[in-house]
Amino acid sequence: MNRTNILLPLTGIHSAHCATRAEKALHTIPALADASVDLAAKVARLGADASAQIVREAVAAIRAAGYQVPMEQHRFTTSNITCNGCSNRATSLLNDLPGVVSVRIDHASRSAELEVVEGMLTDRDLSDALRPAGYDLLPAA
Repeated sequence: MNRTNILLPLTGIHSAHCATRAEKALHTIPALADASVDLAAKVARLGADASAQIVREAVAAIRAAGYQVPMEQHRFTTSNITCNGCSNRATSLLNDLPGVVSVRIDHASRSAELEVVEGMLTDRDLSDALRPAGYDLLPAA
């Protein structure tokens, strides 16, 4: 797979000092081999090899440095997620997607709530990740 760099949108970055501070925060992540902050574009660039866990760590590091990564809240009704095992499997599949910051699935209420880095994943991307396991995410009513 030929992946490009992962871009995290940033807010609160207004100067070269801010960009440097955010970049230093990213460099505290041992597993992150390549990261930079582009002040003009207001994005953090993570290497193409950045895993979903590294993206979550990058978001946490940027927040700890006093800046923000804009998030989107996604809410769904679930299909075929009928027990705790199904919930755990679906959560694991979604957490494997770079850009997913948090997942909460409740099989009893047939609901899923996700926090995703703004612009990184569509509802379809999220649903497609679950289909091979026989699960689906439907627009919440």
